[in-house]
Amino acid sequence: TIDCGLNKIVGNNTTIKAIDDITSLIRGNFIEGLKIDGNGYEIGFGIDCVNTPTGCYIADNEIINIKNNTTAVIGISVNDTSHDDQICRIVNNHIHDLFSLSNGIIGDNPGTCMGIVAYCNPSVIIEGNTIHKIPVPDDGYGIYAAHRPGSTGVTVVKNNYIYDVDNTGIKVHRPNTIS
Repeated sequence: TIDCGLNKIVGNNTTIKAIDDITSLIRGNFIEGLKIDGNGYEIGFGIDCVNTPTGCYIADNEIINIKNNTTAVIGISVNDTSHDDQICRIVNNHIHDLFSLSNGIIGDNPGTCMGIVAYCNPSVIIEGNTIHKIPVPDDGYGIYAAHRPGSTGVTVVKNNYIYDVDNTGIKVHRPNTIS
C-alpha cells in the first residue's frame, strides 16, 4: 500500500501496478491523475480514503483490474468519520473491470463489487465519474452513498455515467443525499 497521509499525489497519468496481494493500492486524501491497476492480484480497494480531517479530493484517476476471491472489491472508498464541515470530492474518475468471487450469500463481503463507496460525516460530491464492467455476483453498486447516523453533511451525486453494472447503478442509503 502506498500511504500518502495528508500529502497530495499528482500522477500526471503515472501507472501504479500491484505486484502482490494487498488490501489497498493507494491510501490518502488528495489523489489525482493516477492509473491504478490491480494487475490480477488480490486487492480490496483501488483508492482507500479514511478519516480525512481536511476533506478529500480524488480526481482524474483510472482504476482497473481490481479483483478479490475472498472479500469485497471497491474502486474508490471514502470512509470518513471526521468533521461535518469538510468536503470530499470524487470527480472525473474512470473505474472499470472490477471482480469479486461469489460465495452465494448476499450481504456479506465475498461477491460484493462497488465502483465508489462514500460512507461519511462530511459533505461529499460525486460527479462526472465513469463506472462500468462490474459484474456483481452477489451484491454491489456502481455508486453507494450514505451518511453516518447524526451527520449533517450532504452528498451530491450527479452527472455520472454508469453502465454494464449487474446490480444497481446508484444506491442512496441515508437522508441528506441528493441524486
